[in-house]
Amino acid sequence: MRLILSGVFLLLFSPLLLFAKQNAWPADSLANLLQLADSLYVQGKLYSAELYYEQLLEAANQSGDVPNQVAPRLGLAQLHMQRRDYEEALVYLQKAERLSRQQGLETYLIRALHSTAGVWIAQEEYPKARGFLRTIVALTEENGDREWMTHAFNSLGRCFALEQQWDSAQWYITQGLELTKQQDMPKARALLLCNRVETHRLQNEVPEQSWALLQEAEGLFESLGEINYLLQVQYIKAALMGKVGRWQEGLALMQETLVEGKELGYISDLGFAYQVYLEILTENNQYELVAPVYEEYLEYLKKSFDREKSAQREDLAAKYSYEQQRNALAHNQATIARQQQGLLLFSMLTLLILGLLGIVVWYSRRMRQTHKELARVHEEVQAQNEELVQQAEELTQANEHVQRLNQHLEGMVHERTQTIQAQHDRLIQYGFMNAHELRGPLARILGLTNLIPYCQDSAEVMQLAEKIEEESKQMDLVVKQINRTIEKEEIFAGNQSLKPPTD
Repeated sequence: MRLILSGVFLLLFSPLLLFAKQNAWPADSLANLLQLADSLYVQGKLYSAELYYEQLLEAANQSGDVPNQVAPRLGLAQLHMQRRDYEEALVYLQKAERLSRQQGLETYLIRALHSTAGVWIAQEEYPKARGFLRTIVALTEENGDREWMTHAFNSLGRCFALEQQWDSAQWYITQGLELTKQQDMPKARALLLCNRVETHRLQNEVPEQSWALLQEAEGLFESLGEINYLLQVQYIKAALMGKVGRWQEGLALMQETLVEGKELGYISDLGFAYQVYLEILTENNQYELVAPVYEEYLEYLKKSFDREKSAQREDLAAKYSYEQQRNALAHNQATIARQQQGLLLFSMLTLLILGLLGIVVWYSRRMRQTHKELARVHEEVQAQNEELVQQAEELTQANEHVQRLNQHLEGMVHERTQTIQAQHDRLIQYGFMNAHELRGPLARILGLTNLIPYCQDSAEVMQLAEKIEEESKQMDLVVKQINRTIEKEEIFAGNQSLKPPTD
C-alpha cells in the first residue's frame, strides 16, 4: 500500500516539479544577468542594457526575488535619466523605494532615494532633491553607513552651490570631508574635493588651496583607476587655469584631455569638456578660436549621435533576434505547458483510479478482518451458549431434585405433624389419667402425714408410717407405669425421623 501511495504522489507531482524546475532562475544566474546589464550600461549600450534589465526584472518577479526586483528598476531609472525621460525614471524609482521599505533593504532604499534626488537636481527642483538627501542622512545616522552619508553631503553641497547658497554648500562639503577623515573613503573624498573646487569656480574664485585639493583628488582617482573622474579633474584644472590668466596652459591641457577622452570612446562627459573649453576661450577673448571649437563640438555631437544610432541599430537588431528567440521559446513553453497539463490530467486520473483501487483493497482487507472477528465472536458466543445450555440442564435437574426433596419433606412434615399431634393428644390423655392415678395415693399420703401430729404413741405413728409406705409404693408403681408409657412414645417418635428420598 505504501508503494502504491508513493507511486501516486510521484506521478501526480512530477509535472509540477518539472515545471517549477524549468521556470525557476538560480540566484547566481540573476546576479550574472545584473552584472551583464550594468556592464552594457557602462559601455554606453543602453538598449542592450535595458533589454537585460527588463529580462532580469521579469525573472525576479517570477521567482519572488525582491532584491533582484529592485536592482533592475534602479538601472532602468538611470537609463531613463540619461535619456532625460525623468517621469519614467521616477516611476521606476518610486517602485524600487516602496519595495525596499517593505522588505527592509536599506542599501537599495538609499540608492533609490539618491537617484530620485538626482532626478530632481536635473530638473532644477532643488528643494525636493534636498528632502530626499536629508532622508538619506537620517537613515545613515541610524545604520552607521558613513559612505552613503558622505555621498548625501556631497549632493547637498552640489544643490546649494547650484542655488548659489555658497555658505550652505561649503558647510555640507566640509561635513563630508570630516567623515572621510574618520573612515577611509577615497572615492567619496575625491568627489568632495572636486565639488569644493567646482563650487569656488562657480563663485569665480580660485583660492590657493584649490590646486592642492585637485592634486589630492587626482591622486585618489588614479589609485582607484577611475579614468572618467581623472578626466573631469583635468577639465576643472583647465578651467581654473583660464580663471587665473594661464589660459594657454588650460587650452593645451584641454586639448590633450579631449584627445584622451575621445580615444576612450565610452566616456560620456565630453560635453562638459567642450563647455569648459569654450568658456576659457570666451573669458580670455579668444573669439577667433571659438568657431573652430564649436565646429569640433558639433562634429563630436554628430559622431556621438551616429555612434548612438549605430548602437541603437545594433541593439534593435539584437532585440529583434532576442524577441524571435523569445517567441520561439514562448511557443515551446506553451507546447510544454499543454503537455504538462495533459500529463497532469493523466496523473490526476491515475491518482483517482489508484485511489479507488486503494480504497477497494483497504475495504476488502477491512471486511476480511471484520469477518474473522465476527467468526471468532460467533464461536465464543456458541461456546458460551453450549455452556449455558449445560448449566441450564444441570440447574433443571437440580431443581427437579429440590422439588422432589420438597415434596418428600412436605409429606414427611405432614406425617410427622400428624404423629406429633397424636402423641400430643395421647400425652394429654396420659397426663389427665396419670394425674388421677397419682392424685389418690398422693392425697392419702398427705392425709396420713397430717395425722402424725395427732398420734398419742409411737405405735400409731408406726401404723401411719406403714400406711404411708404402702401408698408411696402404690405411687411408685404409677410413676413407673407412666415412665414406661413415655419411653414407648419416644421410641416410636424416633423411628419416624426424616429421611431424604432416593432416586
